[in-house]
Amino acid sequence: MIDYGIEFHNVDHLEDVEGMGGKKLCRFPRDLSRSLGVAENRNARFRADRVHGCELRFVTESKYFDVALTAVEQDIDVLIYKGDLLHKKEVLKAGVCTVLHVEDPPVYEIVNENMLTGKQFAPWIWRIQFGMNGAIYFHYIDTYESTRRPPNKEEKPAVLWAAYGSSITCGSVTNLYSNSYINQAAVTAGCDEQRPFWLLFMRKGSG
Repeated sequence: MIDYGIEFHNVDHLEDVEGMGGKKLCRFPRDLSRSLGVAENRNARFRADRVHGCELRFVTESKYFDVALTAVEQDIDVLIYKGDLLHKKEVLKAGVCTVLHVEDPPVYEIVNENMLTGKQFAPWIWRIQFGMNGAIYFHYIDTYESTRRPPNKEEKPAVLWAAYGSSITCGSVTNLYSNSYINQAAVTAGCDEQRPFWLLFMRKGSG
């Protein structure tokens, strides 16, 4: 979905929740997420609220920006990429609105960005990726009066790979979320990846 000049990848909608500031990143329509599972196992209903696989993607002329986010339930890792380059890792502390200040990677001062073209994304696309421990609320993004837009299709992989699997597919217990096998396979193949579908088919006794 597109809002605030951002592509919210793997996000169905932003939800206002009573008593909470910001907008919750929701991967599924609410009617679907609250109807998942069977009588013996309805874990999928709360797992559907987990933010893993979601990304904020945008392009800006600014050399820096601020983004305000809140993690709910547990601390959540945030990986910040520019193009295919991992720039930095941050941690959102649960229950606290955190403003992340992000500046261009130092390598962009000495190397022309056109030389950093990788297998997936154009090197000028900012990508904010989340771990899988809880929910995320988006508050605002500030590019300090500079333009901001979602990436266009020519700046992203032409193929979107929608994977079905288990919690391992979703990158469970990885030290670095992008180290999950599905992400690494997508990088190798030059694909974009999406990973919601294991929730839809959870059986009795599954995680």
